[in-house]
Amino acid sequence: MDNADLNALRLLLREEVNAAVYSSEQRLGDTLGRIEHDLSSVKSDVSSLKSDVSSVKTQLINLEKRVEVLEISFAGFRDDLLLLKKDNAILKRGLSEVEGNLSQVISVLDEVTTHINELQAAQRNVEIKVDENILGLKREMQKLAYKVQAFMDNVNDAIAGVTMRIDMHKDTPLNQAHPNSAA
Repeated sequence: MDNADLNALRLLLREEVNAAVYSSEQRLGDTLGRIEHDLSSVKSDVSSLKSDVSSVKTQLINLEKRVEVLEISFAGFRDDLLLLKKDNAILKRGLSEVEGNLSQVISVLDEVTTHINELQAAQRNVEIKVDENILGLKREMQKLAYKVQAFMDNVNDAIAGVTMRIDMHKDTPLNQAHPNSAA
């Protein structure tokens, strides 16, 4: 595996990790968007409730001034006030649920952040190990190159020796090269 392959592998690893982080951020962003929308709706309901309560206060002041005249209709108003209190309690429960959900989202975000940090640390560790392995591989390849060069030098020396012996044999007269031959 050469440097280009290792760099390509390293780039691929980075792209995969970045894609996973981007995907997680997208999902978290979508979830936060929904929560913000829900919070806006609750804020609107609370604002509407404040307006209703303000209106009720105004009516109470007017009722106190006319208490003797409106004593019979006051009983009906008490019922309406009880319904408003029930609605207020329901809204408070809803707000509590939203607060609980928000704290769960914060918890999930904290956990995701921890995982992202762990992934980044692991990526750095892998890159360091890859770099160390590349250096070791380069050293081993250099040693191998030296051994191959030494072997080739020996082969060349052996070929030169054989060539020299063949040349010497060719240059030797036939009767001296082959003294017992019939030629």
